[in-house]
Formats: sequence, C-alpha cells, structure tokens
Amino acid sequence: MSRHHCLTKKVATEFGTLYAQIDVDENGKISGISVSSHSKHEDTAVERALSALAQAFRDMIDEIRVIWS
Repeated sequence: MSRHHCLTKKVATEFGTLYAQIDVDENGKISGISVSSHSKHEDTAVERALSALAQAFRDMIDEIRVIWS
C-alpha cells in the first residue's frame, strides 16, 4: 500500500479563507488536488465552482498520466 501526503496552502480571498491542497505519493508524484472552503460555503455557487475547478485539474492530471505512461 502506498502512502500519500497532502500539502495545504491557506489562501485569503474576498469569500473568506480557502485551502489549496495537493496530494502527492511517496515518490513526489502528484496524485490529486482539491480546493476547499469553510462550511459556510457548503451548497453554494462558490463551493460548486471550486469543486468543478478542482475536478477539472484532477481530470487534467489523469490525462497527463495517460499521455506520459
């Protein structure tokens, strides 16, 4: 079983604090990303936009893996 680490950076915005996160494996390869906010944005247009953006980045990471594998 491989071990993953999550690097998190706090980002101040006009919507409040957001968190940019990158998941990396034990070899330093990026395995995913996410963008999160405080629960006050739960089920709002802001949270849906952040989730869609993070999913787009995850999809691109998957495409890169296919191209370079």
